[in-house]
This record gives sequence, C-alpha cells and structure tokens, in this order.
Amino acid sequence: MLTLGRVLFALATCAFGVLHFDGSFAAGLPPWPQWTPATPFTAYLLGVALVLAGVALLVPAFVRQAALGIAVLFGVGVLLHANHIPLLFTDPSEPTRVLVPLALCATALVLYGALEPRRTRARTVELIGRYVFAACLLAFGLQHFKYAAFLASIVPNWYPMHLVLVYFTGSAMIAAGLAIAVNVLARWACALVGLMFFLWVLTLHGPRVAGAMQNGSEWASLFVALAMAGASWIVASTFTRGKMDIA
Repeated sequence: MLTLGRVLFALATCAFGVLHFDGSFAAGLPPWPQWTPATPFTAYLLGVALVLAGVALLVPAFVRQAALGIAVLFGVGVLLHANHIPLLFTDPSEPTRVLVPLALCATALVLYGALEPRRTRARTVELIGRYVFAACLLAFGLQHFKYAAFLASIVPNWYPMHLVLVYFTGSAMIAAGLAIAVNVLARWACALVGLMFFLWVLTLHGPRVAGAMQNGSEWASLFVALAMAGASWIVASTFTRGKMDIA
C-alpha cells in the first residue's frame, strides 16, 4: 500500500508541475495564489520544481528529501492562501486553493516522518501530518453537505441518486477523518477512502477529462483525486508496527 500510494502521489505531483508549463498558474492546482508574480518564468520554475519532486519520490534514496520539499512547497502555498480560509464554506472553489494543498503537505509530512531514522522527532512530525490530514478529510466531508447541490450537479448522469451519493461520500470522509484522529480502524478507513478517491479517477474525472481534453481545470481535478488516493494509502501504511522502509 505504501508503494502504490507513493507512486500515485508522485505521478500526481509531476502532473501538477506539467500543468504549469503553459506559462501560468491558471490551469493546475495553484500552490501559490494568483497575486504572486505569475510570469511564465515563475510558472515554469514552479512546474519544474514539482516535476523534480515527483520524480524524486519514485527514487528510494531521495524519498525523504522529496517529501520534505513537497511539504515545504505546499505548506508555503497554504500560508499564502491564508486569507481564503474563511471562504471555505462560502465558495465551492476554495478547497483547491487551501484544503487540497494542505492535505498534500500533511501527507508529505507523514511520509517524511515515517521514514525518519530518528524516531523521537519523526513520531512528532508523523503525528502532526496525520492530524492535519484527518482535519482536511473532515473539512472535505462537511463541504459535501454544504455544497451538496453543486456537487450533485457535476456527478455523471449514469450515476444513480446523485444527492444520496454526495451525502454518502461526505459521510465517508468525515468517518475516515475521525478514525484517523482517534486511531480506531484508521488503517481500514484510510485504505477505503483511498479506494473511493481512486474510483473517482476512473468513473468521474476520467470521463470528464475525456470530454474536455483542453480544459486544465478538469485535468487538475483528476490529478487531485489521484493524489488524494495516493495520500490516503500512504497514511494508511503508517498505521503498522515496525519501522517503515522504502523498497
């Protein structure tokens, strides 16, 4: 589960970088807000940094360094978006500006902490990442209730009971967040919510991308779901006994 989660997380990170190669911050997941100097050079620089970090995640010798770099990159982005936090429950577009980067930052902290040989310090970093990731899942779940009508409108027509599905999804995220926070059935909760995100990639975002191949936002949404699937499985893999290792 750790290997699969790491590969998906790495592929999504690389994809976020590639989406910046159009020379702007508009198409992909925005680690930094639009009021920062969004010149083509800075967009390319950020894109290259994300691609290199994603590739490094796939190399066992550089996983810890890559995880730390991703945590810093997305963590800074969250701080720069701090003024958007009050908008999380008034604007359905805000999760990609604050919550998603925060969840990715938390996942990178979990991965870095789990692989840190100095276990005393590592445990603290890992726990911080877990609790932040749990808080993000709780917020995602609550937003599914707040924005239920909007989310139901983007569910493919062949899905049955759109509104019921949105409420079920929100409930699953809240349950997973609580399970991580109190460490009760946390491994199963993370594994199942990761499977849910991955199924979205195949059945929801995949078809939407196929129908709008030139739409950067649709591609970004697909890779957000892929990243969250990988992130969930990375976090799930840390609820095991013994020292984590990368093969």
